Amino acid sequence: MEVPSVNAGKAPTVWQSYDIEFHSPKFEDGKKTEPVRMTVYWNGVKVHDNTEVKVDNTTAGRGGDPATPGPLMLQDHGAPVQFRNIWMEAIK
Repeated sequence: MEVPSVNAGKAPTVWQSYDIEFHSPKFEDGKKTEPVRMTVYWNGVKVHDNTEVKVDNTTAGRGGDPATPGPLMLQDHGAPVQFRNIWMEAIK
């Protein structure tokens, strides 16, 4: 994924917010026809705009078939982290 267009991060220990619009890859006859695309707002600032994700699986994930829905996984990179108010809704 591309480097964010700006650093919208707040100071350590201050709550951060992320709004992520995630579009799954599209497949036809087992072949990927469209990649994953994401728009990300970080603390209200758009840092990725309909950005293509070029990999199907990362080393942090579970791997598997990218055509099959999987779980939401959050990671902390070894720093103290808390998560709250996580909402998921289907994009229509």
